[in-house]
Amino acid sequence: MTDNKHSLWFTVFIIFLRIIFTAAVAGCVAFIFYNSAQIAEVSSEASGKFTVLLNKALSYLPIEIVLSEHIVRKLAHIAEFALLGFLFTFCLRVYTKRLIAFSAWPLLFGLFIAVCDEFLQKFVPGRSSQIRDIFIDFIVVCGGTLAAITIVLFLQFFWWLFFGRHRKKRLAEKAPQQ
Repeated sequence: MTDNKHSLWFTVFIIFLRIIFTAAVAGCVAFIFYNSAQIAEVSSEASGKFTVLLNKALSYLPIEIVLSEHIVRKLAHIAEFALLGFLFTFCLRVYTKRLIAFSAWPLLFGLFIAVCDEFLQKFVPGRSSQIRDIFIDFIVVCGGTLAAITIVLFLQFFWWLFFGRHRKKRLAEKAPQQ
């Protein structure tokens, strides 16, 4: 009875994680496309306001750092695509245990979104589409994916270290003697 109860809760937990990570990936993609669909004036105004806030926060540091609006825009773009690679890798992990075997999926998905993002920008007034940005986005997706895979492998190692390496011994002790 306990095993069925445990597996039921585990199944519900996995379904919950699948919903959360799938929604997070969809939200990240929607956020990327939303930002790309903004006309140049609106996008520049939002970036300008954020640049002022960021520079004000940076002014409290003991070293002087002043960021331009262009750098802030590029950093935001990098953050979006790193988050996309990171979230898609975790999303993939809750659907399969074979994360390494399917590690190309987040990369291909990130490349697809980068191409669609630049294609969308081609039709937005005041925005431009550049192949260089696709390559940058893809490299950043690779970094986000690598970071997520590293975290997953680290967590799996500690799970094995604390719970898994003596599993056969515990199962043998639980098994009824014949």
